[in-house]
Amino acid sequence: MPGFFRRYQLQNVFRAEKPQKGRFREFTQCDLDIYGTISPIADAEILSCTYDAYKAVGFATVVLRCNDRETLTTTLSPFASDTVSIHSIIQSIDKLDKIAAEGVIDELEKKGMDRERATEVLRAVTSSKPSSALRQIIDRAIALGVDKEALSFDPSLARGLDYYTGMIFEVSVPEYTVGSLGGGGRYDKLLLSLAGVDMPAVGVGLGFDRIVEAARELNLIPQHTGSSVLVTLFDDESIDEALSLAHMIRKSGRAALVYPEAAPLSKQFKYANACKLQYVVVSGPDERAKNVVTVKNMRSGMQKTIPRSELITNITSPQS
Repeated sequence: MPGFFRRYQLQNVFRAEKPQKGRFREFTQCDLDIYGTISPIADAEILSCTYDAYKAVGFATVVLRCNDRETLTTTLSPFASDTVSIHSIIQSIDKLDKIAAEGVIDELEKKGMDRERATEVLRAVTSSKPSSALRQIIDRAIALGVDKEALSFDPSLARGLDYYTGMIFEVSVPEYTVGSLGGGGRYDKLLLSLAGVDMPAVGVGLGFDRIVEAARELNLIPQHTGSSVLVTLFDDESIDEALSLAHMIRKSGRAALVYPEAAPLSKQFKYANACKLQYVVVSGPDERAKNVVTVKNMRSGMQKTIPRSELITNITSPQS
């Protein structure tokens, strides 16, 4: 059996959070991970899968902001002290895009760091260059098809969780300003600390709810182009024909409901109105004998009997 494996998982997760736009107490997360290898190819594959997933949704511009947690830690270690730990510094740096440089400096000063030294921290971070390891990962990601312009080195990206050990990244869509749509990185020691298994790993969590929210804002979720249809059930003898009509309508890409039991047509028409369905299709004994159907547009009130073969055209035509 290979010493490494890949996995994905979709699940609901929870956090103590004040609900607001783009942030929820319960949300759906989609995880992709590769375990058992420290190869930069694995990191690049995670970047590639992430990029392809967001592009498949339809986002015109996807940005993968990347950094190297090891390089960040090395850069910041000289500024750590008993008063302000390295982890505390990283947590403040991670807020740079939200509270700007002055906000980070003020926060570090409140934590007990001299203001001049806090300014040096920010200067050291923002002037750092991508590590050779990160450059190699980015090159591999480009070879896997990630657009070079989508890969952005961000020396201030920290991802405040302290279990990251190498590459870290976040996903953003410029037109969606609420926050990142996902993120991840390499966490080679997390399984050891949690389960006693020394196994390196790299992965990403995709924020499903934010993805949907962003896609809606940018009109990427296609609206149903056909109008919903109710296929009535005239009597028990009409069941097969009703189901056949529903199948034909659904196959054309439109939504169709079949009334589940024989009932007076007035009741079925009332149901269609309550569900705000635009069309009702009737196929009683007379219609079946002539291979026709009766179609009523519930919005206009227009009703007509047409050949069965013309049903799909009639429920999609603006004039019908």
